[in-house]
Amino acid sequence: MKCYNHHDRDAFGVCKICGKGLCLECMDKEDDMVICANEHGRRLLSDKILNILFILVGLVCFVTAFAHDFDLFKILLGVISVSIGVGGFKKQKK
Repeated sequence: MKCYNHHDRDAFGVCKICGKGLCLECMDKEDDMVICANEHGRRLLSDKILNILFILVGLVCFVTAFAHDFDLFKILLGVISVSIGVGGFKKQKK
């Protein structure tokens, strides 16, 4: 198999996201996963930031729910936010 971007080079890996063959110059390893260096690296970083933000929003909801009055809506919102954030990290590892 040849590199998708450099047709004269052999591919040393296949992108886990799009399935393109990649040479050493074009591939990036992210958490033991081969990805296209230029195309998918930014997306994975933005996904991680988004997951962290969901977890932070959930924690803020928990703290404010118990700090003032017991607010069931904030607790529910916190559970949903943390679940989305943690689920996003689990999805990235697959």
